[in-house]
Amino acid sequence: MESPISNPIPRACSPLRTGLLITLLWCSGFCGISYEILYGRLLGHLLGDQFGVSAAVLLTFLLGIGLGTLYAHRWQRWLWAVEFGIGLCGVAFAFLIDPLGDLLYGRLNIDLTGLGGAMLLSSLLLFLPTFLIGATLPLFAGYLNRASGRSMFSNTYLVYNFAAALTALGIEYWLVREVGLKLATLIIANLNFV
Repeated sequence: MESPISNPIPRACSPLRTGLLITLLWCSGFCGISYEILYGRLLGHLLGDQFGVSAAVLLTFLLGIGLGTLYAHRWQRWLWAVEFGIGLCGVAFAFLIDPLGDLLYGRLNIDLTGLGGAMLLSSLLLFLPTFLIGATLPLFAGYLNRASGRSMFSNTYLVYNFAAALTALGIEYWLVREVGLKLATLIIANLNFV
């Protein structure tokens, strides 16, 4: 008898359910890279050291995604909670970035504009969302494996990253220019909630 944790989706899945999973995977890929862009821009405005922030974003996203992938199997039944958590992190970033700046530079009078400070604070703020983002791709692959009855990781990776590539264009050339960084972050967070 299979454990319910290792079998979150019944073997006989309709094409509609599979299509829904692929649509949700597309949205997840869209959100994942959006956060990398938006968080980098928000932290750059907060800390002023774009080089340090960019380095921290790259390093933290790679580390977080790697660790999230490593531990994803533990949350097979909790993909919805992982996506919800990613959305909560986005909302927190949008609403707390200005109060954090006021706290650091106003009340505490801490100078984090240097390379080390910018990288450290950025990495600390980014670790949880990147860890959760890292768990999504393997979780979706597991769901689609069960839905189709065959290995779907390479197809899942293709859909996720294709959505991410389109996002980079949409975020930079349209969304941020139309609504600003904070509202763009809130819009992307709402996609995670869906």
